[in-house]
Amino acid sequence: RKLEVGTERKLELEVGMERKLELELEASGTSSFSPGPKLALRYHCAVCGKGFSAPSRLEIHRRTHTGEKPFECGECDKRFNTADQLRVHQRNHSGQKPFECALCKKRFNKTGHLAEHQRTHTGERPFQCHVCQRRFNASGTLAVHHRTHTGERPFHCTVCNKLFNRSSDLTTHSRIHTGEKPFQCSVCNKRFSHSATLRKHYIVHSWDDAFRETA
Repeated sequence: RKLEVGTERKLELEVGMERKLELELEASGTSSFSPGPKLALRYHCAVCGKGFSAPSRLEIHRRTHTGEKPFECGECDKRFNTADQLRVHQRNHSGQKPFECALCKKRFNKTGHLAEHQRTHTGERPFQCHVCQRRFNASGTLAVHHRTHTGERPFHCTVCNKLFNRSSDLTTHSRIHTGEKPFQCSVCNKRFSHSATLRKHYIVHSWDDAFRETA
């Protein structure tokens, strides 16, 4: 069943209002409060039995079982299971970056990316490895680090089946098979498959410039 974006937004707003009420009740400190029928988990998933306080929450959860993604990007045909996910994705095409760092004015297209960036100013590292106690400023960085302890390599090449612990390493490796060279020298237009190789290549031009100056 496909929901219209307007209908989805209406349901998501309903969730937001209920959550706001829940937070206000928690802040009131009234521990003896008994939720009324509006906050009761009246809507239950037919697959796993999990309960929800609003039909919109149940609808979004249901898609985790069905794999349904009713919201399609008009630019790249990528699909999403909520309207908000689609709106965030569309900023990749529009270049919109509505979230600005108050310290350096750098802009981001997601609040999560802004939060991670702000920790470069504060030095905060709230995510700690439970094995070696090392700390990180982003949960994703911690997840990658944790694989150095477990040996997990969840990303595999579909051509040669080589395994990697980071998706970026798989992307770089895949260029061996595709021949893709996305990094181009601005001086001689030579192309490279790795950004590090391009940086090393620029040294050649700096040597050429130095030689011409001394000649």
